[in-house]
Amino acid sequence: MDPNQITWYQCGPTVYDESHMGHARTYVSFDIIKRIMTGYFGYNVKQVMNITDIDDKIIRKSGEQNVEFIEIARKYETEFLEDMRRLGVQLPENITRVSEYVPEIVAFIEQIIKNGFAYESKNSVYFDVKKFSPWGEGRPGWHIECSAMCGAAFKKHPLDIHTGGVDLRFPHHDNEIAQSEAYYSCDNWINNFWHTGHLHIEGKKMSKSLKNFITIKQILDNYNARQIRMVFLLHTWNTLMNYSTEKSFPEAEAKERGFTIFFR
Repeated sequence: MDPNQITWYQCGPTVYDESHMGHARTYVSFDIIKRIMTGYFGYNVKQVMNITDIDDKIIRKSGEQNVEFIEIARKYETEFLEDMRRLGVQLPENITRVSEYVPEIVAFIEQIIKNGFAYESKNSVYFDVKKFSPWGEGRPGWHIECSAMCGAAFKKHPLDIHTGGVDLRFPHHDNEIAQSEAYYSCDNWINNFWHTGHLHIEGKKMSKSLKNFITIKQILDNYNARQIRMVFLLHTWNTLMNYSTEKSFPEAEAKERGFTIFFR
């Protein structure tokens, strides 16, 4: 929208557990893209990233451990930011936290109600899908926090770029679009949505139950940040990546040696 500046909102983590290889792929990939845009094309990028520190999973864990939810959130937020530092990811100049934007979220919902796209019922607020959504029956779970924080960070619309992992495409980003377009009474809130692809481990979705859950700390115990970055560069950033213990890093290490020798 502005030839001198790119506006970019990035969905950050929900801080209820340790950051894993899927997080690494998303944030390293977008770090690479951002560095190309700024360092090669010379764009001035204004980037905002949120931290979701109010969430059912955080509240549930706080009950299990009998501590305040904010203690859980701050612990894993600190670990996430340290993981990003060790991976060489340039963090945005502006990081927003849901816990710090509750008044803005309430005001955002109130405006959607005034615009006729939400209503109160049984002590809750519901988005009126029939009033807004043209794609048929359904119920958006409220992902209102990003709409409100993005609106607070960027006053002009549409934004240039909104990013996140492909798992956020639906319902999170679909809900953001519906809520924000209802709020601003517009039909184009974001010009470009970019999503990193899924990361599978040995052909299977990563999960603790399958015992193939790899944290960023674990991977950094064995490989350096440049080798990890090379692993992701060997795959197209927005497609499915299948990580293989036997193949992925040997290939990345070979590429790294080639570049090291070339530059030397």
